[in-house]
Amino acid sequence: MPNNLNVQDMRVLLPVAGKETGSEKIARGFHNAKLVCIYDSESKVFEWKETSEISANPGNLTHELKRLQINTIISGYIPPMVLQIFTRNGFSVLKARGRNVQENISFFTQNQLESFTSQAARELWGCESGCHSCSSTSCKN
Repeated sequence: MPNNLNVQDMRVLLPVAGKETGSEKIARGFHNAKLVCIYDSESKVFEWKETSEISANPGNLTHELKRLQINTIISGYIPPMVLQIFTRNGFSVLKARGRNVQENISFFTQNQLESFTSQAARELWGCESGCHSCSSTSCKN
């Protein structure tokens, strides 16, 4: 089911594996992103930054995203605890459809991305009912 966000005045961040014009790919997660793409839906401008420019300290990431006026994150993969931290800090987290950055921005502007749920995050991490239930062979922690 599509999300119900008003996409007209949003700053969106996507973790990016690499930037080759026209074939930019969403990274598997923030932990292995080389770049981030920041899309401003009002001005329709893309901005590319090294991840170290956003926050050298992962503990400051939510503060830096707020400082940059980011309010939405699109990712194909997010650990359950990170999803919880983002949502508790007021960020909307949407599940990417495929890995192409441009296509996901298009899906976003058309309200065709689903909100990332805790259940979806746990399933991607191999955790059925919660991280405490993961075995060392099935959990990617």
